[in-house]
Amino acid sequence: MAIYLDTSVLLHAILGTDATAYRWFADVCEQERLVSSRLLRLEIERVMHREALDANKVAEPFLQRIALISIDDAILAAAGTIPEHIKTLDSIHLATLLRSDPEMKLATHDRNMIRVAASLGIKVIDPLEAVGDTQ
Repeated sequence: MAIYLDTSVLLHAILGTDATAYRWFADVCEQERLVSSRLLRLEIERVMHREALDANKVAEPFLQRIALISIDDAILAAAGTIPEHIKTLDSIHLATLLRSDPEMKLATHDRNMIRVAASLGIKVIDPLEAVGDTQ
């Protein structure tokens, strides 16, 4: 089964701010299929620009290991219907997961995203906390 990867985890792995995130990413890539919204690439590219890093050198080796799902009108409409308070980009990530495979686990380190995902019945893992499933 695939794991949906949120930007919060991938950024820690790419930037080297948390060795646990890097090890988790490397291990999971060997065993599971990682997927995310096309939005993930944009968010990573924006951080690379902000940090004055070369995205092709720093981020691309990570991004190449993730299947990216295009954002369409149905995903945007679904994001708008999430009843809980959540940031717009996070709602797009959750809607992308739900529209592609609601049984997929979400890997995130974002506390609010964990809370909202759980309320939507999404199984969540936080690789940086090593807490396993929250549901």
